[in-house]
Amino acid sequence: MSEALLTQWKDRVLEAETEVGLIQDDINAVLEERKKLKQASRKHLEIIEKEKKDLLKRLESVEAEAKELSAVCERTLSEKDKVEAAYIKTLDEYESMHYLVREIKDKEELLASREDLETRLQRESLAWAEEEHAMRTKLSNLQLQLKQQRKQQQAEQSELEEKLVALEKQREQERTERSSGNARPAPSAVKPTLGAGTDDNSSPSVSTHKISSVARPPQLKSCLKGKGVTTPTPEGDIASIRSNTYRPNAYHAVASAPVSRAASQSLVYQAHNIGADLSGAAGQKQQTSLDQIRAYSYCFGKENSRGRSMLQETTNN
Repeated sequence: MSEALLTQWKDRVLEAETEVGLIQDDINAVLEERKKLKQASRKHLEIIEKEKKDLLKRLESVEAEAKELSAVCERTLSEKDKVEAAYIKTLDEYESMHYLVREIKDKEELLASREDLETRLQRESLAWAEEEHAMRTKLSNLQLQLKQQRKQQQAEQSELEEKLVALEKQREQERTERSSGNARPAPSAVKPTLGAGTDDNSSPSVSTHKISSVARPPQLKSCLKGKGVTTPTPEGDIASIRSNTYRPNAYHAVASAPVSRAASQSLVYQAHNIGADLSGAAGQKQQTSLDQIRAYSYCFGKENSRGRSMLQETTNN
């Protein structure tokens, strides 16, 4: 053979050996990979076995729980049956107590619509407290007015008492003069003189020395005695006439006949009834005073009056 063929065969052998080596390497790599896969499969199988065991344990626990739940469900169903039976029984009893329930509802509605007694009591208590406060305020004002009126009446009473003392002294002096001058004729009846103002708003001026010698009738004195405490007395000479109401026994005699006394009593009584309302206007008071003065004028001593000396102390008793 030629060298060229030998060289070709050598090259082919080398190539074949190289290919065989490569194939052997591939085989070795596949074998290694196979070993690795076997090892991995073993690990996975072990994991699967463990998971299977875990799943079996969980399955057993779940089955136990399911058994317990089934028992609970059975108990619940039995209780449900009992509750349904009790509910049906309650409905039957409610239907049997329908009228009683209706009556209770009516009473509840009545109680709800009724007025609250506590609220009403509080409202009435507040109204009573306000009324009591108003009444107490009014009472305090009235007491203050009463004190002022009492002070005014005390001042007027002291002034009238002073005038009364002066009139008593004058009367004693006149009595002394009459007793000393028995031979002198009896004084004529002097009618009271009125001042310049004669209308309703003017107050008359009366000669008090003649009126002071005349005793009031017993009936008039009793009436004036009852009125003189709470009624304010007018000013001027008329106040000296009403001053006798504070001392009803100031005069003890009368210088007039029984007929004149009777006429004076009726006139004075009528005038007193006309002026009984002392809280009226000032014109009515002044008219009453004029009527009283006119009545007193009939009680004065007249000339040639019979039995004047004997009847002096006993006519008006």
